[in-house]
Amino acid sequence: MAVAENTLTTVERTHDTPIWQPRFEVDGSDVDVARYLSGEPENMISYSLVTTPTTGRVISLAVNLGATGGVSVGDMVKRGKSVVALVYALERMGLSTELFADSQSGSRDLRPETTREMVKVKGASDALDPAMIMFALAHPSFYRGLLFASMHAHPARFHEPLDIGRSYGNVLRDLPNDVFPDGCIVLNTAMRPSDLNVSDAEAFVVKHLKELGLI
Repeated sequence: MAVAENTLTTVERTHDTPIWQPRFEVDGSDVDVARYLSGEPENMISYSLVTTPTTGRVISLAVNLGATGGVSVGDMVKRGKSVVALVYALERMGLSTELFADSQSGSRDLRPETTREMVKVKGASDALDPAMIMFALAHPSFYRGLLFASMHAHPARFHEPLDIGRSYGNVLRDLPNDVFPDGCIVLNTAMRPSDLNVSDAEAFVVKHLKELGLI
């Protein structure tokens, strides 16, 4: 982490951040003693959330959660933990992260139909919620439960080519990334049984930080 912090290179980006803005009112959660003693009626302070544009260091990260039926639950959990470790490494380096969960599916018989489910798990201004991040990126039920279920809402013409309800199509890794913000870093971690294991979180984090030019 010390090496990463000393060699960090990234871009600045403007994003909306909620801040607490104080206002003087006749009621509120705090009292301004000086205004009270001077007889000013509006001597109480109330606070409201106001969205304000902020410029800061932001990394947009998209994770391809795809995994074929032959991939074990254990391997999906190990992959997710490694990805979450990378997210934590970026946050500890003082970066705000914007996280997207991605799932790409294609026809099993080479027909042109493809679909994609993309979920924004965390915005740049959102606090890092460990439970939410771990569930979205490391729990198999997010992919094999929620994302598969969402495919049933696709137009009818996709159901037969992608075998929705049974195999849910072939796992893809190469659909265009123009659905994500400019500069978004896409981790193509979609897995097949023959893929290398990503259970070594430290090696995974170091590998991707080097690829991103952060160390």
